[in-house]
Amino acid sequence: MFAMRFLFSIFFLLLVISSLSFAQESETSVEERAMEFMRETIREKMRFDPEEFETIPTVGEIRARLALENEKGEELPSVAGIDQVVSADAAPESEVHAAINPTDSTNIILSPIRLDLLVGGTLLCPIYYTKDFGETWSKSSYLNLPPANNVRLIGGGDPVFAFDANGRAYFTWLNFYTTENFQNIYAGIFWAYSDDGGETWQEAENNFVTIDSGRTQRDLSGFADKQWMAVDKTNSSWRNRLYVAYTEYRISTTTTTRIFVRRLTPESMAFVDESVPVSTSSFNFVQFSSVDVDAEGFVHVSFFGEHHTQGWGLWHSVSTNGGESFSTPNLISPVRFGSLRFGASSHRSILGIADNRLYPSPHIAIDPIGRSSESGGGNIYAVWTALGTTKNDGTGYNIYCARSTDNGNTWEEPIIVHSDEDGETDQFYSSVNVNPEGVVAVSWYDKREDGTGRNTDYRVACSFDKGDTFGSSVIVTSEATDFSTIGDLNDDFGIGEYTQVLTTSNYVIPVWADGRSGNGNMDIYVGFVPIDKASLSLDDPVRISQVNRVLSEVDVAPNPATSAESLLRFILQKRSRLKIEVLDITGKKALVVSPGEVFAAGQHQIEIPVSSLTSGEYIVSIRTDEGLVTARLTVVK
Repeated sequence: MFAMRFLFSIFFLLLVISSLSFAQESETSVEERAMEFMRETIREKMRFDPEEFETIPTVGEIRARLALENEKGEELPSVAGIDQVVSADAAPESEVHAAINPTDSTNIILSPIRLDLLVGGTLLCPIYYTKDFGETWSKSSYLNLPPANNVRLIGGGDPVFAFDANGRAYFTWLNFYTTENFQNIYAGIFWAYSDDGGETWQEAENNFVTIDSGRTQRDLSGFADKQWMAVDKTNSSWRNRLYVAYTEYRISTTTTTRIFVRRLTPESMAFVDESVPVSTSSFNFVQFSSVDVDAEGFVHVSFFGEHHTQGWGLWHSVSTNGGESFSTPNLISPVRFGSLRFGASSHRSILGIADNRLYPSPHIAIDPIGRSSESGGGNIYAVWTALGTTKNDGTGYNIYCARSTDNGNTWEEPIIVHSDEDGETDQFYSSVNVNPEGVVAVSWYDKREDGTGRNTDYRVACSFDKGDTFGSSVIVTSEATDFSTIGDLNDDFGIGEYTQVLTTSNYVIPVWADGRSGNGNMDIYVGFVPIDKASLSLDDPVRISQVNRVLSEVDVAPNPATSAESLLRFILQKRSRLKIEVLDITGKKALVVSPGEVFAAGQHQIEIPVSSLTSGEYIVSIRTDEGLVTARLTVVK
């Protein structure tokens, strides 16, 4: 036992040697900053108790445990109380990524990071998919595990999807694992693909994008982190080529970080051998890459970093030859962030976000329409979280958006996406997407509704004028999350730092991690927000659904309700206890329909006595043993 613990200690320390705390030091060297960030990255990816290192299950044991749990999931679990979640789905899920099929917009796939105590408390990335535009969700049987059953998974995460032009879905993730005897160590980005909308997945013979290994801990000299993907869906000569941008950490005499891109050709279904550099030696530190492809097939990469002479900012580079080389990075915008490690003179925290996990989380998205009168392919939009650009503006964290109309050669002055007139409140962790008509959608977490900084909603706003302005934002959470509780069940990992917003011609579809239960558990929610093309605005969400659920085909009719009663209809996949309430638009309880009765599996129809309600908008809340589903109800009298 002592030998194993000592082995782990050496492994951990040699990877992340740094005792420096930025909370105590105002000035650090480039080397110290890189080592500190590397340490936190390793801690983030490896979610297990070092004291239990010897008892970590093998991959084969994990597969067996999850298969057994899936069998148990068909039965009703014992329930100690109405609000107690006791199923396997009580595991917290957060930091979600999602993608929508370009050949079938009813097909959406998503994956969160899941802290699963059933398999030693490590991180897995389950895949959920819908083929009916979110009316029902299913869980794929695929497990993002290392390629051999006799190895031990010690960390991972970062699920990312991308569809190609023909509807093939690609999936990448991180795995850290050791051989069964803990002698060899591996760290890599792995990949799989699906041709049936995310239901089943296949792995190629070479199922890794990058892989680092060491015979001993001393030989593992680095690893790849925070990959993002994009596919060329144009008619260029690189059509359906997949691009993966990522950060590479290297440890030799010094610690360095670089942004690289690797590419996969659909003909070979294999990644080319070489990684193509994006960042240059002119940067002290880089991280948080993002990638997209424009209408001409040009590959654009953004990243956050500290330049030798220009300081901290968001940077852009482009490849005009199918990812074989990239231009010298140019500045999108200076970034002032409230973290000492990122150049701030003092630290600015957000309640519910661990200080060492507070990031600018930048992303780019490109207008798919393109520009007929200019070279290049469509406006490029970059969004990120910051306190300001050249200085701290004193209004808290905000969501910034910068635009380029000339293929990324120059960038306009950033604007703040949201209107915040409530003083110094925080908006953070944005995502961006552009729909087929060029409507720019941005989503984010927002604390403006609560002066204490605890209750947090998820919002979305759109620009209908190519990024000149953004309209009023819409709250898509029917119930706020108390951010003082969100890290209680996953060792302060909390919500992670990534969410997703998808678009179709008629809808904006935000996807986020939600902790409204207040007990530290987090679930993945999806909102469907109609685009009102006549008024160039967003309507209220028509549906908010929890992904992992036992309910399907939830409907309220008539709606609007003008008579004394309305009917709530749904299908229950298995016997479950239901708590059904009607809430007003502020979340206050207006009516209890079921305080916690047990319902059999099958179709159900329940009367809602709307005669006791006044005219207005309401939310019908249905809480099962495994989570919450909501539906809108309008009462007109």
